[in-house]
Amino acid sequence: MKRLWTTLALSACASAVLLFGLPSSVATAGGKPVRAPMPDAAVTFDLPAGQACTFEVTGVPVVNREFTTTFPAGPNGDVKVTVDGLLIERLTNVSTGKAIVLNVSGPAILVYHADGSISGTAYGPSLLHLSPTDVPPGPIFVVNYGRIVATITAGGQFIVQSRFGPEFNICRALS
Repeated sequence: MKRLWTTLALSACASAVLLFGLPSSVATAGGKPVRAPMPDAAVTFDLPAGQACTFEVTGVPVVNREFTTTFPAGPNGDVKVTVDGLLIERLTNVSTGKAIVLNVSGPAILVYHADGSISGTAYGPSLLHLSPTDVPPGPIFVVNYGRIVATITAGGQFIVQSRFGPEFNICRALS
């Protein structure tokens, strides 16, 4: 999983675009933006214990009406992808079965850079998952109701530049 934050928030999550890499529609767009529904598989996840919470957490969409819009590459090779629509996720503590249902619709803007890095900004209710190797280090798993600005380096390190707004602690709610 490239990054849950960008998978879901960047669910705008968010979003799945990062999970699967740059959409193939970029090559076939013919110079026009391509809008496509977000597949359920892109917003379904299983996070092992210690990666987001001290326990294993799964997420499945309850309502998925999210879309990605992929824009043609700019002169510098950057490709912009927006994620918008409605995404409601069921998050479950696998060991206890306790579950919560949350709106994590975002939206988000992602930019795939020619060097292999990805930058993104998520607004509104967006999932943020930080593992122990991220900056800042996790485990952290929250819904952020403000704005998150982050980068994934070409080497795969997830770095949060800023995050603003109230947050809902998913691990605490599922404990």
